Amino acid sequence: MGVVVAAIVGGIVLLGSGGDGGGNAQTGPAPSTSAPDDGGDPAPDLPTPDNPSEGPTESPSAPPSHDPDTAPDQGNGISLPVLSGWQAGRSSSGGAGVTTSRYPCPGDPSTDCVRGGAFSRTAEGYKATSAKGIAEEDIAQNAEESYGTDQDTDRKAYGGITSHKQLKASAVEVAGEKGYLVRWKVVTKKGDDGIVQSVAFPSPTMPDTMVVVRFGFDESDKAPPLSDMDKIVKGIEALAGDGRSI
Repeated sequence: MGVVVAAIVGGIVLLGSGGDGGGNAQTGPAPSTSAPDDGGDPAPDLPTPDNPSEGPTESPSAPPSHDPDTAPDQGNGISLPVLSGWQAGRSSSGGAGVTTSRYPCPGDPSTDCVRGGAFSRTAEGYKATSAKGIAEEDIAQNAEESYGTDQDTDRKAYGGITSHKQLKASAVEVAGEKGYLVRWKVVTKKGDDGIVQSVAFPSPTMPDTMVVVRFGFDESDKAPPLSDMDKIVKGIEALAGDGRSI
């Protein structure tokens, strides 16, 4: 796959080498691990995984958009807001991604991680069918792929996870739909600890489609504030047929 450039967003690792790829948070910010089944990454013009916090496996490339303030996910009928200091991207699975600055992963300096990231993907392969059930099922996978062990490469961008603590679990409205979010703090063996969050909700425009947005933020004064997680969730919008946010 050529040279691997990992960008972990908030625990998400970004893998890029030209062509398709993934990014972490993400699992990175992308978050800092590798993404679940498909992966997505926040680095522009590089494919990245979906792990927001630790070495994501999808790589985001700057998606075509008439609105520089949004990152569109046409497959799921939504867009993610691009906050100040963030960059828009696209995961190899077709989802949207937003990430912050890169830095050498503490557990694997040959790859890059990101301080914070968020990636969207279609909710497939879950036993649960409700927003609450999917979010509760996804959070452990999000944490592991963002800050633990990348399931595809066995990389440990943060040396692995030693423990976790649930910080929040609640219903949330996303793009006018009833969703659910679960947020964990994870303690890593190397580098900063992380905050991961999984948000699940029905697509506002694609019938019978459930969406998951994964977040991964480092716990560091160099990472984006935790309030950015809430801003991104509140800023998720439905897409019109022309790809513009409604």
